[in-house]
Amino acid sequence: MTVPPPVRVFPPPKRRAEDLYPQHLKYLNGRGLSLVDALSSRWGVRSADTGKFDTVVARLDPLSMPDRPFHASVTELQALAAARKNDLKRARELWTAIVKDPASPQGAQQRAQAMLTYYGPGEGK
Repeated sequence: MTVPPPVRVFPPPKRRAEDLYPQHLKYLNGRGLSLVDALSSRWGVRSADTGKFDTVVARLDPLSMPDRPFHASVTELQALAAARKNDLKRARELWTAIVKDPASPQGAQQRAQAMLTYYGPGEGK
């Protein structure tokens, strides 16, 4: 009796989020779908450590409006981008806005407060 060779199952090729995102954004942008906002903000968080952080933040900028459901997450990413550029004044403004916004989730408020504590008071305070 001959044993057949083992079947090799290869995982599907990995696609990068930035390759897929423009097509989805083009189709779904402006429809007010919170699922799209959730997936977009999640994509932004996962892409934050790529070399294209400014591009990520620029693509997510429309989601930072207060009427969008995930605006606190996007504002967090904008604050991190400002901190990376050494613009701590802008980063502190964004984190303070998250902390003071009653619509921001508690987790986002706690993370923003932690970043404010970590970076300390601004100049002249």
